[in-house]
Amino acid sequence: ASNVMMGWIGTPQLAAHGIALQLASITFMVHLGMSNAATIRVGQAKGWGDAQWMRDAAVTVTAVSFAFAVLAVAVFVLIPRQLVGLYLDASDPETPLLIGIATGLMFYAALFQLTDALQVIGLGLLRGVQDTRVPMIIAAVSYWLIGMPIAYGLAFGLGMGPGGLWLGLVAGLSAARDLAGFLRLFEGEFDNFQQVFAEKEAKAADVHEHIHILRRRLTHAHGGHEDAGLRVTKSLTQGDGGIVLAVGGAGCGVDE
Repeated sequence: ASNVMMGWIGTPQLAAHGIALQLASITFMVHLGMSNAATIRVGQAKGWGDAQWMRDAAVTVTAVSFAFAVLAVAVFVLIPRQLVGLYLDASDPETPLLIGIATGLMFYAALFQLTDALQVIGLGLLRGVQDTRVPMIIAAVSYWLIGMPIAYGLAFGLGMGPGGLWLGLVAGLSAARDLAGFLRLFEGEFDNFQQVFAEKEAKAADVHEHIHILRRRLTHAHGGHEDAGLRVTKSLTQGDGGIVLAVGGAGCGVDE
């Protein structure tokens, strides 16, 4: 949709828009990769019921993505003409015009980096906790109901041209969905998984108590001495019926 509206403004503007968008998309791939990594790590933490691991994974991937976004912002702001020049033929008479337009758009592409990084990481974290409905709604509302109307209004209603169109894109990515997504993840989901993890810890403590009792009984059965050949081993597995404990010793086996 942004390409269509930019084409309404003019051909040089559309060409410059394509260059700036391509550069922004290249750096976005890093954030998309980090988002996929966040989905996997948070999903693993959820499976284990480990809220701290989940929180650490979320903070780490967000920090790395943010740091790369800051680096991309610096590059886009400091050397925009050189980056844009990579896509153009210096001998073309229209090159100076395109460089001028695209260089101005690179400022908005720099803003794009921070908002794009946060939104894609937030959606990736939500997918990690098997929440795909909320990211879908967030994307539809922010891109189409917030970003596109603002872009159209600024570009054509207020006459801001290409810059107004890009401000609309930034506004859509900066919508309240980012804050809502992170709050949902850090407050609601983490609290739930902390409770699940606490329950598993309690079950594990109960199992270890049973092991201690069985060890004493096995030792008593051998005349009150801890036979060097007596080895008590334990195995914990999680099944539909709960935790299963298997304890075995020399010449004996106990299942509980």
